[in-house]
Amino acid sequence: MLAAVFVLFGLTLWRWGGQGPIPWTRSAIFFPGGLLILAALNVHLRAKGLAWGVFSLALVSCFIVVGTWVVADRAWAGLPTMDFFRASALYGFLAAAALFQLRVGSSERG
Repeated sequence: MLAAVFVLFGLTLWRWGGQGPIPWTRSAIFFPGGLLILAALNVHLRAKGLAWGVFSLALVSCFIVVGTWVVADRAWAGLPTMDFFRASALYGFLAAAALFQLRVGSSERG
């Protein structure tokens, strides 16, 4: 599941890189990148608190992206829907990966 997040984030970086240098200071790059780094770090740490944090932030971000797309789609025509789908899939897969980290951590303890 985390591999799918890496692929989607790579596609996002590839899209931004095709327009010039990658703007690492934009929230569309550093926020999912930071969550992805924390989720990858948590594979080795297996911390429940970190998994809950990544899950919560990714799920809220997914809801924000989908809600923004719904409102913007009704207000304007010709929106780049693939960007919204890619972002919502990125955050959705990241939330699912964090949820799987919670499940794996609880089943090992007994």
